Amino acid sequence: MSPFAGTTHEVRLEQGLTLACGQRLDPCTVGLRRLGTPGRPAVIVLGGISAGRDVASGADPEGWWERQVGPGRALDTERFEILGFDWLGGRGMTTGPVEGGWFPPISTVDQAAAIVAACERIGIESFHAAVGASYGGMVALALAARFPHRVGRLVVISAPARSHPMAIGLRDLQRRIVRLGQRCGNETECLALARGLALTTYRTEQEFRDRFPHTPGVPDEGVESYLQHHGERFAESWTAEQFLCLSESMDRHDVDPSAISVPALFAGVRSDTLVPVWQLGELHREWGGPSRLILADSSFGHDAFLKEPHFIAGVIQAGLTEQEISCTSTPSPREPALPVTSPSAPWCLPSTCPPPSPSRSSERRGRTTTLGPPIRPGTC
Repeated sequence: MSPFAGTTHEVRLEQGLTLACGQRLDPCTVGLRRLGTPGRPAVIVLGGISAGRDVASGADPEGWWERQVGPGRALDTERFEILGFDWLGGRGMTTGPVEGGWFPPISTVDQAAAIVAACERIGIESFHAAVGASYGGMVALALAARFPHRVGRLVVISAPARSHPMAIGLRDLQRRIVRLGQRCGNETECLALARGLALTTYRTEQEFRDRFPHTPGVPDEGVESYLQHHGERFAESWTAEQFLCLSESMDRHDVDPSAISVPALFAGVRSDTLVPVWQLGELHREWGGPSRLILADSSFGHDAFLKEPHFIAGVIQAGLTEQEISCTSTPSPREPALPVTSPSAPWCLPSTCPPPSPSRSSERRGRTTTLGPPIRPGTC
């Protein structure tokens, strides 16, 4: 059977869903996709706000994390059953706002509750792991906070315990652009502008410099057409209400790391401005259970979880396959990472990062900080 011969479900929650704000969604449906071997340990896989249930497809168009899914890959479809979901309030099969209509505020805890309720309906009560990046990492954290006995471990990539003021401010500007478009009857163009602005926060100035090298005597128009293209493509498949709902959900996200004891592996890149490394350090130091932090260099910034497949594959494999969330092998900084296609070779990066401040609870069992080698800039 093909590893991508999965099944798509539109799960109706018969009792509806009570949200953190006190409102109810009734009726409420959740769109999900199952990949891999039924009955094997279930792994929830969650991405950014534009990622949905199609983690991988084996066809065109590809899933949003295609290179991570399949036999022998980090998300091994022969060892695990992979579960992808559409977001509450977003596009896809899950309940969301109608164009021009009102929709209640959605929290990351609400997303986690919808996922758990939908999985119960299809007979899955617990999860080997939750793997989340960006907004999906926030939801994975909320899942561990709200349903700690349901999930065995976390792999959280480029996601904080709460958004910092600069990230909130940047998203607020994007939302104001979209709302201006709604008032002026130019919603689609303003949604494209907001998405283009968002893209500049997902990447780095180095990546833009490498992508758009200056040619003397030639106007630098490439970056303009690039942002316009990606903004317009986003606006073709999203409504303003969907974008606003999930953008605000990121700002509302807030969990207490010290109250969560699920073993966790955290990872990120130093160039990420939306989730800077100091936030990952705080999350790691304050975590209430065993945890590990992996950092690396990348010119892709926040989008490294999509654009640095080899680094991310190693992170995922380490989080899913290690007996404990701890660093038990420390190869030389010059030693290449072990190939992720080898199921017996866990990825372990050199433990050369200085220890956390002794004023924090940094001596909890299982706590390690590891530092990845620089990543060669990608070409995608």
